[in-house]
Amino acid sequence: MRQWALLQASAAQAGTPALHMVGSYPEGASPYGVFDLAGNASEWVWDWYNWSDYSKMPARNPLSQAPPWNHSVRGSAWFDPYGSAEGARQSSRCGARSSSHASNDPRIGFRCARSTP
Repeated sequence: MRQWALLQASAAQAGTPALHMVGSYPEGASPYGVFDLAGNASEWVWDWYNWSDYSKMPARNPLSQAPPWNHSVRGSAWFDPYGSAEGARQSSRCGARSSSHASNDPRIGFRCARSTP
């Protein structure tokens, strides 16, 4: 796993206890040129969340039968419980009800992604 330097991610411990514009930490880009993979905002993703899915579904692209109001939120945000860059790089997965999606929670965002042809 890549070790993130303290000032290469938006995390409370780095003195940046707020959401930042995408690309604010260019030195923290992934080898593929993707920004903000550690810290900043957790991501609201297309996957549905069901607490037992990870024990019985394929690891890649699991198709859950969970209720449609329970999307997954992945990753860690600047407002990590640990308030640290260490916590910002953790792999976190949880459910988020529609009432707490990105428009209501400044710690949750989404990433537009597209496969290349």
